[in-house]
Amino acid sequence: MRFLVDENVPLSLVQMLKNKGFDVIRCAPFASNHIILEQAFRENRIIITSDSDFIHCVPKKYDKTVKRIVFLFYKPNWDQAISFFEKNLNRISALLKHESLVVIRQAPRKVALSHGVILELD
Repeated sequence: MRFLVDENVPLSLVQMLKNKGFDVIRCAPFASNHIILEQAFRENRIIITSDSDFIHCVPKKYDKTVKRIVFLFYKPNWDQAISFFEKNLNRISALLKHESLVVIRQAPRKVALSHGVILELD
């Protein structure tokens, strides 16, 4: 898998993925959502972000074609989120074969999806 990691995601997640042998790059600083979506589309990369705009504000051109993993927090605990992500990486990978969106949600954050899958953060 090839990942494009938004700047709002900590470097420790990037490092964990690189240590596992994945092709991982960071978004350019202050890149717009459109630029990030276009880069992911062009390079066939999965976006990892904590920007909820990547759930509901994605142009139709990219909505089903650009795969996205979105962390949705009430109060971010990145150590917990990265541990969950690492433990569930095979499951997330399998889901992304059929879905373009995986949301990793921490209660009490709510989200309604027209498509995609929600995973509950422990």
